[in-house]
Amino acid sequence: MQSGIFRIDIKTKEIKEYIVDKESEEGATVRDITLDSRGDIWAASSQGLAKYEKEKDEFTLYKKDIYDANSLCDDMVHSVIEDETGLLWIGTYSGISIFDASNKVKHYKVNPSDPNSIASNMINGIYKDTQGLVWVGTNSEGLSVLDRENDKTYQLNINNGLSSNKVYDIKGKDNIIYISTDKGVNIVDKEDKTIKLYNSNNGLKSENVRTILVDDNNYIWAGTMDGASIINTETDEIIDLSYIWELLG
Repeated sequence: MQSGIFRIDIKTKEIKEYIVDKESEEGATVRDITLDSRGDIWAASSQGLAKYEKEKDEFTLYKKDIYDANSLCDDMVHSVIEDETGLLWIGTYSGISIFDASNKVKHYKVNPSDPNSIASNMINGIYKDTQGLVWVGTNSEGLSVLDRENDKTYQLNINNGLSSNKVYDIKGKDNIIYISTDKGVNIVDKEDKTIKLYNSNNGLKSENVRTILVDDNNYIWAGTMDGASIINTETDEIIDLSYIWELLG
Protein backbone atom coordinates (compact mmCIF):
# COMPACT_ATOMS: atom_id res chain seq x y z
CA MET A 1 0.00 0.00 0.00
CA GLN A 2 1.36 3.38 -1.02
CA SER A 3 1.34 6.38 1.30
CA GLY A 4 2.09 10.03 0.71
CA ILE A 5 0.41 13.43 0.74
CA PHE A 6 -3.24 14.32 0.26
CA ARG A 7 -4.42 17.72 -0.99
CA ILE A 8 -7.94 18.65 0.07
CA ASP A 9 -9.98 21.34 -1.68
CA ILE A 10 -12.16 22.61 1.17
CA LYS A 11 -14.61 24.21 -1.29
CA THR A 12 -15.20 21.26 -3.61
CA LYS A 13 -14.17 18.60 -1.05
CA GLU A 14 -12.03 17.05 -3.77
CA ILE A 15 -9.11 14.98 -2.49
CA LYS A 16 -6.00 14.33 -4.55
CA GLU A 17 -3.22 11.94 -3.53
CA TYR A 18 0.45 12.54 -4.28
CA ILE A 19 2.94 9.68 -4.17
CA VAL A 20 6.18 11.08 -2.77
CA ASP A 21 8.46 8.19 -3.73
CA LYS A 22 7.22 6.41 -6.84
CA GLU A 23 10.16 3.98 -6.83
CA SER A 24 9.42 2.63 -3.36
CA GLU A 25 6.91 -0.20 -3.02
CA GLU A 26 6.00 0.74 0.55
CA GLY A 27 5.70 4.44 -0.25
CA ALA A 28 6.83 7.24 2.03
CA THR A 29 5.48 8.17 5.45
CA VAL A 30 5.14 11.97 5.67
CA ARG A 31 5.94 13.40 9.10
CA ASP A 32 5.99 17.16 8.53
CA ILE A 33 5.02 19.77 5.90
CA THR A 34 6.05 23.41 5.63
CA LEU A 35 5.32 26.29 3.25
CA ASP A 36 8.37 28.51 2.75
CA SER A 37 8.57 32.25 2.06
CA ARG A 38 8.86 31.61 -1.69
CA GLY A 39 5.59 29.67 -1.74
CA ASP A 40 7.25 26.27 -2.07
CA ILE A 41 5.89 23.26 -0.19
CA TRP A 42 8.40 20.93 1.47
CA ALA A 43 7.56 17.57 3.04
CA ALA A 44 9.64 15.56 5.49
CA SER A 45 9.26 11.89 4.66
CA SER A 46 10.72 8.48 5.45
CA GLN A 47 12.30 8.41 1.97
CA GLY A 48 13.85 11.88 1.87
CA LEU A 49 12.88 15.56 1.58
CA ALA A 50 10.15 16.21 -1.00
CA LYS A 51 9.51 19.51 -2.82
CA TYR A 52 6.28 20.23 -4.66
CA GLU A 53 6.81 21.22 -8.31
CA LYS A 54 3.85 23.40 -9.30
CA GLU A 55 4.36 23.16 -13.06
CA LYS A 56 4.49 19.37 -13.01
CA ASP A 57 1.96 19.02 -10.17
CA GLU A 58 4.18 16.43 -8.48
CA PHE A 59 6.86 16.09 -5.84
CA THR A 60 10.62 15.91 -6.41
CA LEU A 61 12.50 13.86 -3.84
CA TYR A 62 15.89 14.84 -2.41
CA LYS A 63 17.81 11.93 -0.89
CA LYS A 64 21.14 11.21 0.73
CA ASP A 65 24.01 10.69 -1.68
CA ILE A 66 27.18 9.35 -0.09
CA TYR A 67 29.21 10.85 -2.96
CA ASP A 68 27.69 14.33 -2.61
CA ALA A 69 28.61 16.50 0.38
CA ASN A 70 25.66 18.76 -0.44
CA SER A 71 23.05 16.09 0.18
CA LEU A 72 20.97 15.11 3.21
CA CYS A 73 22.39 13.54 6.35
CA ASP A 74 19.85 10.75 6.03
CA ASP A 75 16.79 9.79 3.97
CA MET A 76 14.71 9.44 7.14
CA VAL A 77 13.50 13.03 7.52
CA HIS A 78 11.39 13.89 10.56
CA SER A 79 10.96 17.67 10.43
CA VAL A 80 11.54 20.73 8.24
CA ILE A 81 11.33 24.47 8.99
CA GLU A 82 12.44 27.69 7.30
CA ASP A 83 14.24 30.41 9.26
CA GLU A 84 14.05 34.18 8.69
CA THR A 85 17.01 34.10 6.28
CA GLY A 86 15.38 31.52 4.02
CA LEU A 87 17.47 28.58 5.21
CA LEU A 88 15.73 25.21 5.45
CA TRP A 89 16.51 23.23 8.60
CA ILE A 90 15.91 19.52 8.04
CA GLY A 91 15.84 17.19 11.04
CA THR A 92 16.82 13.63 10.13
CA TYR A 93 17.64 10.30 11.74
CA SER A 94 21.35 11.17 11.50
CA GLY A 95 21.55 14.88 12.31
CA ILE A 96 20.47 18.25 10.89
CA SER A 97 20.93 19.36 7.28
CA ILE A 98 20.68 23.07 6.46
CA PHE A 99 19.95 24.03 2.85
CA ASP A 100 20.60 27.54 1.48
CA ALA A 101 19.32 29.13 -1.74
CA SER A 102 22.35 27.90 -3.72
CA ASN A 103 21.68 24.29 -2.67
CA LYS A 104 24.74 24.20 -0.44
CA VAL A 105 24.32 22.12 2.69
CA LYS A 106 25.70 22.41 6.21
CA HIS A 107 25.35 19.54 8.67
CA TYR A 108 24.92 19.59 12.44
CA LYS A 109 25.93 16.31 14.09
CA VAL A 110 27.02 15.10 17.50
CA ASN A 111 30.62 15.93 18.29
CA PRO A 112 31.65 14.64 21.74
CA SER A 113 34.65 17.00 21.84
CA ASP A 114 32.55 20.09 21.12
CA PRO A 115 30.51 21.50 24.05
CA ASN A 116 28.29 23.33 21.54
CA SER A 117 27.37 20.15 19.71
CA ILE A 118 23.77 18.92 19.49
CA ALA A 119 22.98 16.19 22.04
CA SER A 120 21.86 13.50 19.60
CA ASN A 121 21.75 12.88 15.86
CA MET A 122 18.20 11.51 15.84
CA ILE A 123 16.07 14.64 15.44
CA ASN A 124 12.29 14.58 15.83
CA GLY A 125 11.40 18.27 15.85
CA ILE A 126 12.89 21.72 15.18
CA TYR A 127 11.54 25.16 16.11
CA LYS A 128 13.07 28.64 15.71
CA ASP A 129 11.82 31.18 18.28
CA THR A 130 11.36 34.95 18.01
CA GLN A 131 14.83 35.58 19.45
CA GLY A 132 16.53 33.45 16.84
CA LEU A 133 17.19 30.46 19.09
CA VAL A 134 16.79 27.09 17.37
CA TRP A 135 15.18 24.41 19.57
CA VAL A 136 16.16 20.91 18.47
CA GLY A 137 14.13 18.02 19.89
CA THR A 138 15.93 14.69 19.96
CA ASN A 139 14.67 11.15 20.34
CA SER A 140 16.63 10.28 23.47
CA GLU A 141 18.66 13.23 24.78
CA GLY A 142 16.11 16.00 25.32
CA LEU A 143 16.53 19.42 23.70
CA SER A 144 19.52 21.23 22.28
CA VAL A 145 18.98 25.00 22.04
CA LEU A 146 21.27 26.58 19.44
CA ASP A 147 22.29 30.22 19.87
CA ARG A 148 24.01 30.73 16.53
CA GLU A 149 24.63 34.44 17.08
CA ASN A 150 26.80 33.76 20.14
CA ASP A 151 27.97 30.32 19.00
CA LYS A 152 26.58 28.58 22.07
CA THR A 153 24.39 25.54 22.66
CA TYR A 154 22.27 24.90 25.74
CA GLN A 155 20.92 21.50 26.76
CA LEU A 156 17.48 20.95 28.30
CA ASN A 157 16.72 17.46 29.55
CA ILE A 158 15.48 15.45 32.55
CA ASN A 159 18.47 16.69 34.55
CA ASN A 160 17.24 20.28 34.50
CA GLY A 161 13.48 20.08 34.45
CA LEU A 162 12.21 18.41 31.26
CA SER A 163 9.75 15.56 31.89
CA SER A 164 11.38 13.24 29.34
CA ASN A 165 14.35 13.08 27.00
CA LYS A 166 12.16 11.80 24.15
CA VAL A 167 10.93 14.97 22.43
CA TYR A 168 8.44 14.74 19.58
CA ASP A 169 7.31 18.25 18.68
CA ILE A 170 8.12 21.89 19.51
CA LYS A 171 6.02 25.01 19.01
CA GLY A 172 6.28 28.52 20.40
CA LYS A 173 4.55 31.84 20.94
CA ASP A 174 6.38 34.96 22.17
CA ASN A 175 8.48 33.86 25.18
CA ILE A 176 6.64 30.55 25.64
CA ILE A 177 7.90 27.28 24.18
CA TYR A 178 5.62 24.22 24.01
CA ILE A 179 7.29 20.80 23.98
CA SER A 180 5.56 17.46 23.46
CA THR A 181 7.19 14.31 24.84
CA ASP A 182 6.29 10.73 25.68
CA LYS A 183 5.65 11.96 29.25
CA GLY A 184 3.36 14.89 28.68
CA VAL A 185 3.51 18.48 27.46
CA ASN A 186 6.17 20.83 28.87
CA ILE A 187 5.66 24.60 28.75
CA VAL A 188 8.86 26.60 29.04
CA ASP A 189 8.64 30.27 30.04
CA LYS A 190 11.93 31.74 28.82
CA GLU A 191 11.46 34.97 30.77
CA ASP A 192 10.61 33.36 34.13
CA LYS A 193 12.87 30.35 33.43
CA THR A 194 10.15 27.93 34.56
CA ILE A 195 8.74 24.68 33.17
CA LYS A 196 5.12 23.67 33.63
CA LEU A 197 4.04 20.10 32.94
CA TYR A 198 0.72 18.71 31.77
CA ASN A 199 0.44 14.94 32.13
CA SER A 200 -1.97 12.27 33.40
CA ASN A 201 -2.00 13.94 36.83
CA ASN A 202 -3.66 16.97 35.21
CA GLY A 203 -6.14 14.81 33.30
CA LEU A 204 -4.28 14.22 30.04
CA LYS A 205 -5.60 10.88 28.79
CA SER A 206 -2.30 9.88 27.20
CA GLU A 207 1.11 11.29 28.11
CA ASN A 208 2.55 10.11 24.77
CA VAL A 209 2.01 13.39 22.89
CA ARG A 210 3.26 13.19 19.30
CA THR A 211 2.24 16.59 17.96
CA ILE A 212 0.97 19.93 19.26
CA LEU A 213 -0.61 23.10 17.92
CA VAL A 214 -1.17 26.38 19.74
CA ASP A 215 -4.21 28.35 18.56
CA ASP A 216 -4.99 32.09 18.77
CA ASN A 217 -6.60 31.62 22.20
CA ASN A 218 -3.42 29.97 23.54
CA TYR A 219 -5.17 26.61 23.74
CA ILE A 220 -2.87 23.66 23.14
CA TRP A 221 -4.20 21.01 20.78
CA ALA A 222 -2.33 17.84 21.67
CA GLY A 223 -2.30 14.81 19.39
CA THR A 224 -1.64 11.73 21.53
CA MET A 225 -1.49 7.99 20.95
CA ASP A 226 -5.02 7.75 22.37
CA GLY A 227 -6.63 10.65 20.51
CA ALA A 228 -6.61 14.42 20.79
CA SER A 229 -6.92 16.71 23.80
CA ILE A 230 -7.28 20.47 24.24
CA ILE A 231 -5.37 22.13 27.09
CA ASN A 232 -6.57 25.47 28.45
CA THR A 233 -3.40 26.93 29.96
CA GLU A 234 -5.33 29.70 31.74
CA THR A 235 -7.61 27.38 33.73
CA ASP A 236 -5.60 24.13 33.40
CA GLU A 237 -8.75 22.45 32.08
CA ILE A 238 -8.14 19.54 29.70
CA ILE A 239 -10.82 18.50 27.22
CA ASP A 240 -10.60 14.93 25.92
CA LEU A 241 -11.52 14.62 22.23
CA SER A 242 -10.87 10.90 21.87
CA TYR A 243 -14.63 10.29 21.65
CA ILE A 244 -14.48 11.63 18.09
CA TRP A 245 -12.60 8.52 16.96
CA GLU A 246 -15.18 6.34 18.70
CA LEU A 247 -17.93 8.11 16.72
CA LEU A 248 -16.03 7.49 13.50
CA GLY A 249 -15.75 3.83 14.39
